[in-house]
Amino acid sequence: MENETFSPNGQKGESLTPKELFKKHLRDPNHHVTDEELMNLKVGADAEDETKISIESKNRKSEVENLSDSDTLPNPYNVVK
Repeated sequence: MENETFSPNGQKGESLTPKELFKKHLRDPNHHVTDEELMNLKVGADAEDETKISIESKNRKSEVENLSDSDTLPNPYNVVK
């Protein structure tokens, strides 16, 4: 249900990401990309996978939590040695 949108004329249309539309077009030799499909493309934040985003944010959160609390910067001369 979340992949369906309504076109300007009131008909239901399927909302695809550009990658999904390309795959659909390449699989079916008789498929023609229509203006309606292009208008219903999911782009930007709508096209992102929610599960992938939540996993990446949890990973980033754990990295930030595991950072040391040291406010001192390392000595650049010790790093070069």
